[in-house]
Amino acid sequence: MQRNQREKLLRLRRPEVTAFLELHPDLLWVDQSERESYLEAGRTLVALAEAEKDRCSRKRTLLSLAKLHLLLEEKLGPDPEVIRSEVDQVDAELQLLLHQEQLPLAVLQAYGLDPDTMRVLTPEELIEVLLFITKF
Repeated sequence: MQRNQREKLLRLRRPEVTAFLELHPDLLWVDQSERESYLEAGRTLVALAEAEKDRCSRKRTLLSLAKLHLLLEEKLGPDPEVIRSEVDQVDAELQLLLHQEQLPLAVLQAYGLDPDTMRVLTPEELIEVLLFITKF
């Protein structure tokens, strides 16, 4: 979908548009953010990040945007304690990504990973790689 088509779609306010956006969470979070539904936008972004397996950098971006929206909700919303636990979960996911991104280049190459385009490692895969490093 072209950028100008997305912008036109997001400006419309009809039930059909809402139904369409529910099927396209990559656009939905923008609409939620524009409507200042920061908690919804943050949760949509977390769900997108959880589904992201192909690019580590994209997952980091989605999680960072989610954290930003959740922090806005924590600051402006009625129940900061509930939001704090969600922010903590996002922080934990960001920490996993940081460990992956800090792997030495030689190790990444040994596993056939390019630091610029590497896929997201599962926690089990990351542990395996870290154990491999400690053997040497």
